[in-house]
Amino acid sequence: MKVLLGKKNILITQNLSYSLDLQAIINYSMSTVAILDLGIGNIKSVYNAIKVFNKDVVIVEDAKKLCDINPNKIILPGVGAVGEAIYELRKRNLEDCLNKMVLNKNVYFLGICLGMQILAEECNEFGKFRGLGWIKGKVNILK
Repeated sequence: MKVLLGKKNILITQNLSYSLDLQAIINYSMSTVAILDLGIGNIKSVYNAIKVFNKDVVIVEDAKKLCDINPNKIILPGVGAVGEAIYELRKRNLEDCLNKMVLNKNVYFLGICLGMQILAEECNEFGKFRGLGWIKGKVNILK
């Protein structure tokens, strides 16, 4: 599944099999790529994939570092439970920073799997959680 939202700078995908999309978003004016590390998923494979296309890749754990490096592209990979990811995102003060960078400054954003799910208004996996609200609607667990 690949969705390009109304804003040209937000790409969400289920997995890394869309290598052309990944390559396009990374190669567009070789610049700083920030990979968000919420401490719950394996970001090493994403980091290694991006390093093939772009040498300026930074792993970011909090809002201060994200703002300091001022990236042109942000990637949010994810493996795990939605609630824990949203909790970590907010605990690290990344929500406001992401909203400003992606929605206001048009920084490119790629959400992979869990990174895509939390873009919705609401996520219903092992509970009910408020997402970032970039996508209207709910993410429900498949039964």
